[in-house]
Amino acid sequence: MLFVDLVTEQPKTKVQLENENKNTSLPSSWTDETLATLGVARVTSTPAPEVGEYQVAIKDGVEKVNEVWAEKWSVKPMFAEYTDDTRGTVSVEMQIAEYEADKLAKVREDMVVSMRQCRLALLADGTLANVDVAIASLPEPDKSAAQVEWEYAATVQRTSTFVASLGAAIGYDDAKMDALFEAAADL
Repeated sequence: MLFVDLVTEQPKTKVQLENENKNTSLPSSWTDETLATLGVARVTSTPAPEVGEYQVAIKDGVEKVNEVWAEKWSVKPMFAEYTDDTRGTVSVEMQIAEYEADKLAKVREDMVVSMRQCRLALLADGTLANVDVAIASLPEPDKSAAQVEWEYAATVQRTSTFVASLGAAIGYDDAKMDALFEAAADL
């Protein structure tokens, strides 16, 4: 629970108030009388505001709204330009690109479909027949590993080396492979 010092209007936690009043015997449950003795009021929790893309909501003190003390929020940009000793100036655009790449990598890690779904999606896309030709064109030992994966795997993971090598061999770029997995997940 959060409180506000009525003199300074600064937020304080129960632990902070207990530490500031070590010589005072405080009850385990604080009543309005206890709060008055300490010169504080309860702060009402408020939900974080809606934020836009590349923004964050951060708690920014307290404020009095309609005679009730409440948490105050600020919306700030998620990224700001800074200088790094190894990379030099890191722009907002660079940070956004890295953030989006990390987000996409996490989405891809969760893209797992059954072999049945994979084959049906390739069939619907008209490329199922190309898989055997693509596997046959791979050099050893990749060819044998891909053959085992294709024939015996129960699931197919988007981030596997099998998918990367096979996708390139049948002419799929990353966007097309993502779309294939999304379509397969619905089958």
